[in-house]
Amino acid sequence: MATMQEPSIEREREVLRECLAAIDPNRSCPEWVNVLTVCKDNGLSADEVYAWSSQAREPATRRRFETDWKSCGRRQSGGVGIGTIVHYAKGDRPGFAPTVHGGGLVDMNVVDSSLPSERQGMPLTETYEYDSHDGNYFRVGRYSIPNRPDIGLVGDKVVLPFHWVEGKGWVAGVGPNRWPLYWRGPLNASYIDVVEGEKCADALTRLYDPTEGRAVVTNQGATGGIANADWGVLAGRHVCVWPDNDEPGKGYAERVVEMAKSVGAASVRVCAPFTGNDMTCKSEGGLDVADYIYWATNDAHYSKERQRSFLSDRRESAEVKVKDGDTWSVKSALDNVYASLPRMHERNWLGMRLGRWPKVDDSLCGLRGLLILAAAPGVGKTQLTVQWATDVLESNPEACVVYVTLEMSREELATRMVAIQAGTDYRRLLVGDPRGHFQSNGMRLTAALVTKLGEARRYLEDFGPRLVVVDKWQLDPNPNREGAERDAWVERMATFIDECKARAGAERALVVVDNLQAIPTPMADAADTFARDVRTIEGMRTLHTRLSGGQLDGDALVLVSEVSKKAFTVGSGQGDVLGTGRNAYRADGVWGLTHRKYVEADPDADDKLVPANPRQLKLTLWKGRAGMNRGDINLSWNDEYSALSEDPG
Repeated sequence: MATMQEPSIEREREVLRECLAAIDPNRSCPEWVNVLTVCKDNGLSADEVYAWSSQAREPATRRRFETDWKSCGRRQSGGVGIGTIVHYAKGDRPGFAPTVHGGGLVDMNVVDSSLPSERQGMPLTETYEYDSHDGNYFRVGRYSIPNRPDIGLVGDKVVLPFHWVEGKGWVAGVGPNRWPLYWRGPLNASYIDVVEGEKCADALTRLYDPTEGRAVVTNQGATGGIANADWGVLAGRHVCVWPDNDEPGKGYAERVVEMAKSVGAASVRVCAPFTGNDMTCKSEGGLDVADYIYWATNDAHYSKERQRSFLSDRRESAEVKVKDGDTWSVKSALDNVYASLPRMHERNWLGMRLGRWPKVDDSLCGLRGLLILAAAPGVGKTQLTVQWATDVLESNPEACVVYVTLEMSREELATRMVAIQAGTDYRRLLVGDPRGHFQSNGMRLTAALVTKLGEARRYLEDFGPRLVVVDKWQLDPNPNREGAERDAWVERMATFIDECKARAGAERALVVVDNLQAIPTPMADAADTFARDVRTIEGMRTLHTRLSGGQLDGDALVLVSEVSKKAFTVGSGQGDVLGTGRNAYRADGVWGLTHRKYVEADPDADDKLVPANPRQLKLTLWKGRAGMNRGDINLSWNDEYSALSEDPG
């Protein structure tokens, strides 16, 4: 009779057939390929596997299936075994177990037996059980080496693998079969932390919130056991590796990255090893995440929430080794497109609506993407973006606005917002109205204007956390310091905006950055204006991509750019926005705001051209992609120069 270590080929095929009946065929493309690979390697026919695949919501065509079936196989599968397929089945059907493994009943001989309590004078101090996915059973024993001062022996530990042999019990050694990963957490977790050693895995698992959707794994045998582990369960998941702070830890992380990449992980990143600076510890060598958790709990007395926050920040700043592992196939992009269509059709719009700006709305199909708004000083670019911001809040109840003012203080911008809503000019609001009288509140304004100021305040405050105004000093008091990290400002911005959306309960955000030239850049980049502009726009593109996740109807980022007054008049184009047209192509849309008509001025004046009518402006979309319509939109100031609006017709 076949033993568990020498299963018959037919038994493995029956296991896979039962798994196919339980696995959702709509799993990610890398997981789908893993199913094909293991089934093919174990002798299942293409017809029976295609019958499973064809039940998906949008199944692969027979031609596509045949192509992938021919190309898949053990050489392409990396560390994928039958245990991965059973893992998928257990995740999709809780309580699943192949009937050939007892129909969910675990071998009680295995459960009731223990590892040897002692080996060569070393007592057993810990036992780690590996989940059996394919009918094989594995455990790891941690044995303690006692201190022997009489012979100069310092206490340590020995970690030994054991496998179950029918009729013999637990036998030391890895055995002939591939080991599953030591998995702690939800079977269908999308985010996986990989650590070196079971002790670290248990420590990290105890710290996590069970509802967080994150699992922790390790393999038996550290670096030496990587090749004998079934890594296929990482396919389609986001993986973060936490290496030990030593050379073996570095090598372990490198090998895990290779395995995760080979099985089709969605993304892979590697955290920086823990150092003495992280935990006021003198020793550096060998520190791991379990050491940090022990120190934070017992020495620093940090709460679990604080520890989770620290680890989350460390994970976010980790070095990305594999990004979007499924991009080799167009399927993931098509999945995103088809998933977004019903949402956009329900809104009957792409971006965020501007109810009072129908022509701008029609041109853009709503504010969306990375947009540049360029104008000379004093034309009205800040005015325009402030009006757009409040209009977005009125017209899109699911959205919030984050206005980042890098030249003015928050108070200056708030003053402009009040002036706009009260319908008065900025100067009159600040210095008072000569026609008014001092009111009881000390303001020298007309009674009517005082009433409007009260209404303006209530209007703006009613938006609550949906309207956020922040200046650069709140993000970094000295962002241009020598040695500042490249793109650190973008990282802080992304985190801050995510927090704002969470506080407001918003699905998406309009982010206005005023202005491009004031975006913090390390001083070393400042000498070359062109290089600085390139880096700045690339940083803003990175920020927008992270915020929107590549969705056409995601967050919108409006970047205000100030240009030379002399250069930016009639006949200006997008090449004048950033000094080169090439930079402008990094944005989704480029607007220019100019006066509508210019005339020649006094020959002795500095400016040879002046506006024919300062109230009349023109908003031109020079460049637009993804359905944006280029062209001119005429705008005008009102009599008080307190608001802009589209001209009728």
